[in-house]
Parts: sequence; structure tokens; C-alpha cells
Amino acid sequence: ALLSGTDPAAIPRRAVGLTALPLSFSQRQLWFLDQ
Repeated sequence: ALLSGTDPAAIPRRAVGLTALPLSFSQRQLWFLDQ
């Protein structure tokens, strides 16, 4: 959220089927680092 400059509250949270969402390379890196 900080990198994209968007409000985190405006981003829909999808816990179910999260792995099915297409992620960019940087998003996958951030997800991996966050685990």
C-alpha cells in the first residue's frame, strides 16, 4: 500500500482463493517476504 500510494482500506481483501489471483513479479516477492 505504501509503494502503490493507495489506501489499504480501498483494497479488497480476498482470503478465499487468494492463490488464484494473478500477481505481478513484485507482488509475489512482497508476498514471499511477508510470509
